[in-house]
Amino acid sequence: MWENVHMQAWNLREADGRDIEWRDQCRMGYSSFLILVEHLQPFVEKGGPWAAIPIQLAVAAVLHRLAYGLRPKIVATAYGIGTSTVGN
Repeated sequence: MWENVHMQAWNLREADGRDIEWRDQCRMGYSSFLILVEHLQPFVEKGGPWAAIPIQLAVAAVLHRLAYGLRPKIVATAYGIGTSTVGN
């Protein structure tokens, strides 16, 4: 899912189309997502369960879980990461 969502949003040439696609998945526009990633990066790079995966993937997984109230196992399967990573 992550690869599909991220690449689909990235490949859209029009910013409006990219934002619409991103809002469907994370309830946030793509430009806002990139700003959030930039602000969170120093904290994620310090270590912990999220340090082993790309920051964009980590933030998208958390946003998706919060946006839809999904269980960690569902998000982990969709994003191809461990259930314990999502739970943490």
